[in-house]
Amino acid sequence: MSNPWRTRTGIHVPLMSLVASSVALLCAACGATTVRPLVPSAHLPIYEGHSAELFDDGIGAQALGSRIEPILSPPERELLRERTNLCDSVVRARVVSLTSAQGESGPRWFIGLHTVERLTGERHAPDNFMVLIDGNAPGARLLRALDGQIIGAPLVAFLREFASTDGKEGQRHFHLAGDGKDEVDAVRVAALVGDVGP
Repeated sequence: MSNPWRTRTGIHVPLMSLVASSVALLCAACGATTVRPLVPSAHLPIYEGHSAELFDDGIGAQALGSRIEPILSPPERELLRERTNLCDSVVRARVVSLTSAQGESGPRWFIGLHTVERLTGERHAPDNFMVLIDGNAPGARLLRALDGQIIGAPLVAFLREFASTDGKEGQRHFHLAGDGKDEVDAVRVAALVGDVGP
């Protein structure tokens, strides 16, 4: 299957190559602003309930693989509004790397992203960052089907820090959505309404 976003194909890499590529990507972002909690982890929100549904460490079903511009349904628009209002930052980002590894609980994917535009949020996302999608996460089946074909794909990333289990640094959770005009416009509107709301 041809890649609609780039000409070369993606590849799977073994775990050691995954570690090396992860380090390289993180080093590339050393000069960028890093996402760190502004308060100790103990004062950050707990990752549970509806917050865990909003920032599910997954990717939306319509985010990839379709050339048709998706139209948000009312429930999807409401979820987008909630994510926008609760997140630390929302950015438009492009997929720059995809590596897969076999973990104890099954396959997992590390997606390297480069920030193209900061849409809203009180805290800046780094210029380059990586997210982990577990084999059971929303959208994992989509990643498995598309394999490396998502390299170069544009996405919208909703990012938020939550309290970590060790109580030290916060832990970033996320949701990846499509970069269609409807999604981006809805984020801008939700951010504007949130800024002028009570």
